[in-house]
Amino acid sequence: RTLLVYRLPVGYDLREATEDVPGLRLTLPIAVGFFNFAPIDIVHTQLPAHLDAFSFVPGVRLEFKMDEHWRIDPYARAGGSFASDEFDGWLYGLGTSSIYEWQTHGIHARMLNDILFAGVIFKSPADPNDNLVRVRNGLELHRNTGIKIGQHEIALRVYGFADYFPDAPRPPIAGTRTSRLQIEPGFLIGAEPPWRIRNFELPRLGIGYRFAGDLSGWHLDISTPF
Repeated sequence: RTLLVYRLPVGYDLREATEDVPGLRLTLPIAVGFFNFAPIDIVHTQLPAHLDAFSFVPGVRLEFKMDEHWRIDPYARAGGSFASDEFDGWLYGLGTSSIYEWQTHGIHARMLNDILFAGVIFKSPADPNDNLVRVRNGLELHRNTGIKIGQHEIALRVYGFADYFPDAPRPPIAGTRTSRLQIEPGFLIGAEPPWRIRNFELPRLGIGYRFAGDLSGWHLDISTPF
């Protein structure tokens, strides 16, 4: 079966970072999933009657400004997961990100190094609890194209990142293999300044392809790739 997943990285800045005080951000990521459903199905049928999978894992993220280009963001989050309208288990994660940004020859670059420890505690004693470690390294390049639509200039972002899992995730499908090293290249298109509808800023849109063994597939990017 096909599982379509939408991840909504909702968040709210509680405090801006300064040289003396770290920034504080409340993160409220939501993920919803539908079995055997594609967006085009709305045209032919209607919206799904229920969610097949849902998770909500709120957390906090600190932002330490090391200098004008470099910051370090430790974070922690915990929440729950639901499958087929029933509580499935508790989710948690701890990690830290290093983000370095610079500009050269009209290109804005952003480099990410991130390490995450995450786990799940299942409600059913028949399902063994599990955890994983993920090391992510990514690079994003952003440049305006010079093409203008009104007062807005089209901007292109290309990116690539690699995820390494010391213990590769085990898919819940017999005979399916995945890889310890998973790579995703892609791109996003937006505008500078961003288009807005009233107070809502329209996000950048793009697409990437994830190389992950038997679980390789396309990834729709909304706003940011990582």
